[in-house]
Amino acid sequence: MFACCLFAVALQGCVGKAVIDPPAVLRDTPSDVFIKERLKSHRGDVDFSEVIPANARRPQPDYDNYKYGGVNFYEHEVVYLEGNMVLVWKPRTAEYALYNLNRHPDNNCPAVPERPVVTGKWESRKFHKFLYIGCGGAAPGGKMFDYNPAEGTYEIWRFNHKAEAGTDPMIEVLSKGFRREVMNFYPTYLNEDELFLYESNTGAFSIYYINNQLPSQVDPLQPPEPLVYGKLQGLHEQIIYVGQNMILDYDPQFGRYWFYMYDRTSVENSIPVIGPLSSGVIEKGMVLSYIADDSLLMMDPETGKFAVFDFVRPAKYDAFVDEQKTPEQRDRDRFDIVQLKGPAFQIKKEQGNYGFGSIEDGNHCSTSDSCKSCLKRPGCGWCDTSSECYRGSTVEPCSTNCTSWQPVFCEAEPCSSHSTCSDCLSDPFCGFCPDTMSCVEGTMSGPLFGACEGWSKLSCPLGGGEAGLDGPAPCVEGGLISL
Repeated sequence: MFACCLFAVALQGCVGKAVIDPPAVLRDTPSDVFIKERLKSHRGDVDFSEVIPANARRPQPDYDNYKYGGVNFYEHEVVYLEGNMVLVWKPRTAEYALYNLNRHPDNNCPAVPERPVVTGKWESRKFHKFLYIGCGGAAPGGKMFDYNPAEGTYEIWRFNHKAEAGTDPMIEVLSKGFRREVMNFYPTYLNEDELFLYESNTGAFSIYYINNQLPSQVDPLQPPEPLVYGKLQGLHEQIIYVGQNMILDYDPQFGRYWFYMYDRTSVENSIPVIGPLSSGVIEKGMVLSYIADDSLLMMDPETGKFAVFDFVRPAKYDAFVDEQKTPEQRDRDRFDIVQLKGPAFQIKKEQGNYGFGSIEDGNHCSTSDSCKSCLKRPGCGWCDTSSECYRGSTVEPCSTNCTSWQPVFCEAEPCSSHSTCSDCLSDPFCGFCPDTMSCVEGTMSGPLFGACEGWSKLSCPLGGGEAGLDGPAPCVEGGLISL
């Protein structure tokens, strides 16, 4: 499915007609699903070993968010850290890596480059999840919300998203706490110190203020009761804040998405989202991460393959214009958006996807320690300046500067080092001599040293030369070689 859909620009055909059921109208009267006594019973200073709600979900390593609508664990997760950096986290193995994001690369280079700035392992955080909640306080002022969905516990760390190699970006714990919602709810940071928790299985939600006066012994999620709470039927597993008071709701099961406005004036038992403003269809089964600059990173959570695409923001909600409409017109406009009727809205700009790559295979160039082995890997080139193999195009490497870039052949190696005829002819300084089954230096007119009757710099002899220059010609079934 990934190969079918990920790199297409118009993808509605991949989804079919089973996705037209609209979400429930979001402006219905909300219900109070948060009983005050229950809320007060799960605040800070709780003995976690004694008080764990009996009905809380216990996510397992292979927990499938698409099936159960609860807290998810993916093989690969991408957390944007601002400052053009991302954290790649593997909850199953507890491995992490920080990358400098490559914005708007050409088609030969990935958006998440081959080589990370920092790598390491957080063994004690296996199967934890992370949410970057912005900068503030003394430098480095980054803050990471580190939570354990199996227990409902969380910690806020001072996080250095500009950490250097060999250092742990998690610097110190600023505060900690426990919330039952952390077990089942999907958290989204809404900027300006607001945390939105949503459970797609029931539609229950709550919004808290994150106290920035850290470090502190007080529970940083304030006030004791949520700022806003209630029930929102119709939102899905992935709620992504994309800036400018706008929320992207993505349904990975069908590839549908909706844009909503977030109303920061909402309080208590009210509805904080307005819309949808627009909707559409993209690839199914992906995980989306907003990486600023109106760009989204889309990743297959199982394979680690990813691409980036830009989007055009829909028009913001205009309360004055909306007030001029009749209730029937409002319902009709909203229904048309949900049903993909009316003016088409494309989440992707004309250039479509770019920056393709793979978290899993992104470092396949860095494992080569010689020019010859480097050039055998697709998309790799050899930097003779640093004697390293990098991902790159025929012009330059993707993530570094190199004054002696060799993307096609190895200038410093003799022709005799090539083991096959095709390798020999890929080197512009070499030619193949079938008389001696050898690769030697030469020009179009012949070898520089000695003579060769069947000399060629353009093609290999039929049936020979590909089994190794010092070995027999390859066997062909039936004794026939197709021309």
